Amino acid sequence: MGVAALWNRHALDGIHYQRRFFYRRAFPDETSRVELVVENNKLLPATWLRIADNWPDAVSLDETAYQERTADEGYQDLVHFISLRWFGRVRRAYDLSFKQRGVYPVGPVKFESGDPFGLFEKYAEARQIAYLTVYPRIMALIDLKLKHEDPVGDIA
Repeated sequence: MGVAALWNRHALDGIHYQRRFFYRRAFPDETSRVELVVENNKLLPATWLRIADNWPDAVSLDETAYQERTADEGYQDLVHFISLRWFGRVRRAYDLSFKQRGVYPVGPVKFESGDPFGLFEKYAEARQIAYLTVYPRIMALIDLKLKHEDPVGDIA
């Protein structure tokens, strides 16, 4: 019991999570790549680690990503279940699809881990917020159907 409690106390020490975006800004229907890196920078292995990263629906991940619905409307958690040995690193890469105009926060990240026996659990949250920007669609002027006599609109 003492080993499990000690393991649990340090389960999340030295765990680092990083998002590496190829592009943070895009137009609707464009795609980009993101790489997620999880590192265990300590001698104690992370026998089990659950990471839930909050992502907006307006910037969707490819179908290989496991996502869970959250209480926040318009957001889902990108969830990873991993095991890391001492000083280990895991990388995951996903394709992003930008759908709807706006500025969207990604994050926070929630961590959950514990001892290898399943007796204790430890939780933490990192306020790692990144912002993704989706620009408005580019339209041809002919598609806007502006009046020739008044191209800037009414002046009143």
